[in-house]
Amino acid sequence: MGRATEFAIATLPALAALAVFGGPGLLTLLRHPAQRSVTHSPAPQTTPTVASVPTRPSTPAPPAAEPVVQAHPLVRRPPKPASTPRSVALDRARTLTRHLYAGQMAPLWKAFTPEVQAQWGSYPAFLAYRTGGQRAYGNEGQLLSEELHQDGPVQYYTRTARFERGTPRTWTLIIGLNAGGQVVQFGVVATDLLPAPPAARAP
Repeated sequence: MGRATEFAIATLPALAALAVFGGPGLLTLLRHPAQRSVTHSPAPQTTPTVASVPTRPSTPAPPAAEPVVQAHPLVRRPPKPASTPRSVALDRARTLTRHLYAGQMAPLWKAFTPEVQAQWGSYPAFLAYRTGGQRAYGNEGQLLSEELHQDGPVQYYTRTARFERGTPRTWTLIIGLNAGGQVVQFGVVATDLLPAPPAARAP
């Protein structure tokens, strides 16, 4: 987070501004019996009768061996990296930002602590804030920067962007989250109103 944004966090309550797809045909072979001609021939000569030799039963062929299926080792997916408090806070802040810019104010309002809700007075007042910002400035047109900064127990998400309408000034959204993911700070500040950091001291 830039030093200017860090200074803005301390003064956020005073800087809150507006912003905002048969089978294959069973083949029958008709065989006609062969026509045999009858001829008169001399009586056949008697030949000795030879006893028939009994045939040996044929040995059945061994069954075909079943195909061998090669076993493949089980491929294990690498475990997902464990979520860190920083990544959880970043995902949470981005989700709340999407609610804000989509006009889904109820989930955002429920994420506010009672103290933050009291700063806005009431839910209808918060809705009016969003409606006025949307009418005056339109949607987010260009994201310029996105940062997450830890300050004690609070994770501060800052998002600086330029919007569709209005003056060419940019706006910085600031969301402060506690360890439970509740919003303890919320505001949209014109970036050029953020206090400048003090001059660096000479060594």
